[in-house]
Amino acid sequence: MKQTRLFILYTFLLTFLTHGILLYLMRNAIIDFYHIGGILLYSVGGISPTVFALYFIFKKEDKTFQNTFITSLITLKYSIKYWLFSLLYPLFLGLLFVTLYAYQHATDFRLVTPWFYFIHIFLYAIFVGGLEEIGWRGYLQEKLEPKLSPLMIATFIGLLWALWHVPLLLMASRNSGFIDILPFLLGFFMFNLYLTFLYHKTRSVLLTIVFHASINATRRVTGFRNLITGSPLEYILIMVLIIIGYALLLWFSHKPTKKTHNNII
Repeated sequence: MKQTRLFILYTFLLTFLTHGILLYLMRNAIIDFYHIGGILLYSVGGISPTVFALYFIFKKEDKTFQNTFITSLITLKYSIKYWLFSLLYPLFLGLLFVTLYAYQHATDFRLVTPWFYFIHIFLYAIFVGGLEEIGWRGYLQEKLEPKLSPLMIATFIGLLWALWHVPLLLMASRNSGFIDILPFLLGFFMFNLYLTFLYHKTRSVLLTIVFHASINATRRVTGFRNLITGSPLEYILIMVLIIIGYALLLWFSHKPTKKTHNNII
């Protein structure tokens, strides 16, 4: 567990340092997010889970763990239902929030980006965001699987993942109050439940990368992130989705997936 704790510590230190500096520079109008320095600081902080996971996997773990990780990253032969879940479920969730916004504000349903941009953004999001799952699933969840139940893993990583995003949320938030970012923290926690479920069932880092990239692509196409206002109905929807996520984990928690990738067919 020492290496797991160090992974978490190093990941948070690098992200909070770089994103904290960027937040300070932006709040004081020294640079903006799209300045070359801003992009560099954002990128270094964003890849911290990936970088430290690869370090611990290939420097500190044995050959069995390394081979399991490589297999989970390159294997393509999984049931079509898991591919569809990874690609389409985030899109379905994004459309739920857009529909809710349209209902609350009596506006027409509309996308901020044409549908055909989804694949382009999705491919980009694999590398900008998706590769985080090498750290959160390929290393951290894999290390925790033999020791904790799926529900405990989901709760633990969910809290970490939400907290890890706080500096980024503060950059995007017009205000600095906790209430302004609370819906997004709950959203990260909710999405993590489905990522935890997906990895627990398949032991596939690749599928979780696809799921994560689909979240980011859906956010860009539907614009659902900018439509969240913290209304009671939005909180209700997020809590319902959290309950569904826990229900999935509870339903399958008595059927732990073996490391032999028993969901390939």
